[in-house]
Parts: sequence; C-alpha cells; structure tokens
Amino acid sequence: MNESWEEMLSRFVDGESVDPDSLAEALASPEGRDALVDYTRLRTNVRAVPAEPTQAFYTAWRRHCAERPRPAGRSVSYRVAAVLIAAAALGGYGVDVWHRRPADAPPRVDRVLRFEPAEWRMEQGVSR
Repeated sequence: MNESWEEMLSRFVDGESVDPDSLAEALASPEGRDALVDYTRLRTNVRAVPAEPTQAFYTAWRRHCAERPRPAGRSVSYRVAAVLIAAAALGGYGVDVWHRRPADAPPRVDRVLRFEPAEWRMEQGVSR
C-alpha cells in the first residue's frame, strides 16, 4: 500500500480535508479499504475512553492531599540547602576564574626546540 494513502486516509478519518481523487484511488484497492476500516476502529476505540478524569478521581485526590499535611519546617531546610548549594557553585566558579591566566597571555613553554642551519651540498642532482 502506498504510504501517502495511509497518511491521507488517517487525515480523512480525523476529519481533515483530503483530495477526493486520491481518496477514490486509495479506496479502489483492498489494502486502502482495510486501512480505512482499521483507522475507523481505532478512532472509535479512542473516543470511547474518557479524556478527563472522573469526579471520583478528584474527590479521592482532595482527600489524599488533606490527609497528608506538609510540614513547614522541611520546606525551610530545603530552601537553606538550595541556597548553600548555589553559593558553593558560585564560589567554585569564582575561584576557577580567579586562578586562570588572562586570555591574551601566551601559553606556558613546555620545551624549547632549536633549529640549526644545515649545510647542503648538491652533487649530480642528489642532495645530501
């Protein structure tokens, strides 16, 4: 089956506009008709499932949240921990920047290479 037919049939089942000639061509083949039936079944099954939670879910969730009050002391300690972590990260970044050399400074010398001029002699077109 043509992949463009599958996409076009899917759009047709979803209610989008499609080219009538392409739709007729797709439905003329047995694979196209089977795909249309499959897409229609899938669409029917998806619509049967509710998209939003029921009222019983909301009631149970409110009851669950009311039973477990959030301790106030713990949120303060989390805030303090977050501030300390941020301060440590910024302090580490500051020390790193402080120890770096300026960007326009040349790199450190690891070794020095010295080149001495060589004496070359040409004998009969061969260099030695």
